[in-house]
Amino acid sequence: MRLTDAISGQRDVNLGTPGLQSLEVITSGGLTPSMPRQSKATFTLDASRADFVPPVLTSLRLLGSDGRLAARLETGARGSLQFSAADYEYTFLATEYRPFRAEATKLWYRVRGTDGWSPLTLTQLLEDAGTPLRLGEGILFRADVSPLAAAAGRRIVDLKIELADTAGNTATYELESAFSIGPETSPRRRSVRK
Repeated sequence: MRLTDAISGQRDVNLGTPGLQSLEVITSGGLTPSMPRQSKATFTLDASRADFVPPVLTSLRLLGSDGRLAARLETGARGSLQFSAADYEYTFLATEYRPFRAEATKLWYRVRGTDGWSPLTLTQLLEDAGTPLRLGEGILFRADVSPLAAAAGRRIVDLKIELADTAGNTATYELESAFSIGPETSPRRRSVRK
């Protein structure tokens, strides 16, 4: 099944059907007013399993050399990407955090307009399992993206993140135009002829 922000139709997975099912969710927006962005999340699940809910991405942030949130990196600058992911168990009474397969978590990048994905090395920073009063955000990962900023020129970077839980459910997030490297460009203005 495929959902988009432009196409309507059936919006649920058939939980009565055993076997592997896939759900794709596509959203559109913009990195800047002049640069479109599309994100795609693909979830695989099997409703015949006791745990059929895939893990989810709970946060994603680009940090500049000063450790603060950044929308882009300057050429030659240091920076990192941090994201967290979690697996939850949903019941009629509560939602609880469950550990997932952190070792199966993968992060790739590609420069916009090129083929093929290149892996980035992940470091696990911490795990937030939450409290009885607050749902945990899961495991926080970090990847150094400084090598991507080493080359001169403006580049747009796409990201792909893959998650898996202990039951075999998966989630893959593809983020087109996730962030940019190099000089900021402003939208082009049309000249008006008289």
